[in-house]
Amino acid sequence: MRVGVIHNPRSRRNLGRPSAVVSPDVIHVAPESPEALGGALNDMAAAGIGLLIVDGGDGTVREVLSQALSAFGAAMPPLAVIPHGKTNALAHDLGVPPRWSIEEAMASAMDPGRRQVRPVVEVRRARETERPLIGFAFGAGAYVEATRMATQVHRVGLMDDVAVGFALLGAAVGALLGRGIAKGQPIRLNDEDTARLRFLVFASTLERLPLGLRPFGPTRAGLKLLDIDAPARRLFAALPEILAGREPGWLEPAGYRRRTTDRISLFGLKDFVLDGEIYAGGDVEVRRGPDVVFVTV
Repeated sequence: MRVGVIHNPRSRRNLGRPSAVVSPDVIHVAPESPEALGGALNDMAAAGIGLLIVDGGDGTVREVLSQALSAFGAAMPPLAVIPHGKTNALAHDLGVPPRWSIEEAMASAMDPGRRQVRPVVEVRRARETERPLIGFAFGAGAYVEATRMATQVHRVGLMDDVAVGFALLGAAVGALLGRGIAKGQPIRLNDEDTARLRFLVFASTLERLPLGLRPFGPTRAGLKLLDIDAPARRLFAALPEILAGREPGWLEPAGYRRRTTDRISLFGLKDFVLDGEIYAGGDVEVRRGPDVVFVTV
């Protein structure tokens, strides 16, 4: 089996150390630009690799998949993630340990039983013809401000579950403290006639989030949506119910909606977040994308 490794030397746990080159038969690259990444993936597709290993965090996986799905097409190989980034929510979801190695990923790939499937999240701005952004966790409204706060956490060295959990909790904490984050922003969703003030929109295809948080309710597959009106009503009472995945009957009438869907259209976004990166908003469509097979422990 041919193996391709995409190594990100700028990922947090890769800083200051070279990547392990396990075999001359492994195609091993460290692209310095999106163009170089695209070229490397095209070369790997032409070589017919049977395993693609991504050595980096959530952002590296996002950049790789945003190009790999078009480079490989129907021949997309299984993916293995070596969690060396600031945040590694995908690896957490898949049960990949922090110190998993390239050699261990290659060994796991030989066992067909060590596989999990996740659909990706596709994000495309209206009227754009370029390939969509590909990731696993999309957020708008207060989630954007929470991500900005989480960036400060990264700067003091907190990573993985701590930082990701901070991002998920930060929006609610900001509202509880009475910050402007609670005011929401006007966002029109799907076929609504007019925009409504929304506190937070969060959508993901991940099934197990860090710190045991369950904002979408019971664990399930697919593209899940959490949609919260602004101002967030009864937030002190709602917060523990939302984070624990419970579904008391009063939540939805109070403006806390959970859905499983295949497509979400959002109009009038200021900004949005995909896998920890903040992008300029506008009119955006979020879709459940193709399934990707991951090699796990």
